[in-house]
Parts: sequence; structure tokens; C-alpha cells
Amino acid sequence: MKADVKDQLRRLGFKTADKIKAPIKTDLAPAKVKGKVTVGTVLTNFVKVFPRSIPDKVFQHQEHSSLGSPWVTFKAEVRSSRPGVNYIVKMRYLRPTADGDITLNTPCEAWCTCPAFDFFVAYALYINKSFLGRPTRMNKIQAKVKNPKSIPTVCKHLYGFNMRMIDNRVILRRV
Repeated sequence: MKADVKDQLRRLGFKTADKIKAPIKTDLAPAKVKGKVTVGTVLTNFVKVFPRSIPDKVFQHQEHSSLGSPWVTFKAEVRSSRPGVNYIVKMRYLRPTADGDITLNTPCEAWCTCPAFDFFVAYALYINKSFLGRPTRMNKIQAKVKNPKSIPTVCKHLYGFNMRMIDNRVILRRV
């Protein structure tokens, strides 16, 4: 495994890449979300699928959660590396209880407005029941170039958003 991949995995809180297994199982999630991928899984897989990609900067986010529900949804606007272009990202996390913490082991769903999400990420999330919202016909087409094995991951905008959530301690590093 390359050194830069190991550094990013260490930043996520993993000690060695050998201990990472996808998807991470959780006994805290209700049975109705069986099969969803976790936050740690999609972040780890991002480094594997897009090893040379640099995450973009998140500059605005807001939380939407329904009272008494274990689901919490975040929406953010992410500044692209292209000047004047911004993308909207949404992440939905399933906490073990309505007031529980979001950790790397929390099941999640993701969505982004960028073209890379549609072409390389959406199908993998769709077949793993982690696509947020209703998929279009475009989202149901398997990626042939960047992600032919349909590894559940996120685009660089969602990766940057989740890393900011970890840095701000909204997502806890403990599993």
C-alpha cells in the first residue's frame, strides 16, 4: 500500500490498513438498514478508489434532524477546485439512538451534485443501499473506468465534508 494512502488512513484513526475490513459491521443499527455501508468504510474506500484526488473545501453546512429520530441529515455547500463552481452535498447518518453519537461505524447514505458522483460513485452506493434520495437512470449505470468493482465510496466533495465533520468532532473517531 502506498505511503500517502497509509497517511490518510492514519488520519482517519486506523492504525494499520490490514485491520480494515469493508463493510464494518455494527450491532447497534436496526435490522431495517441491514446492508448499508458505514462512514469509515466509504472514507477508507475513497482513498483506494481515488488515490490522487485532493478533497475540496467545505464552506457552509447545516444540520437537519427530526426530533426523536435516530436519523440526522447534514447538507453542505462545497467550493470546487474549479473557480466559481460549488456543489451541494448531503449525508444522512443513522445513530444508534435519537441522541446517540455519530462514529466511523455509523451507517450512512450520501448524495452530491457533482458529475463524478453520478459517473463513479452513485451506482456503488445504490447497490449497497446507501444512496440518499431517489436515484435517476444515470445513477443506476455501473462505472466502467474509475470504479468497475462498484466499491462503495464517496466523491471528493463528500470526503472533504466528512473530514471536516471529523475535525470538528461531529463524527467521532471511535468505532
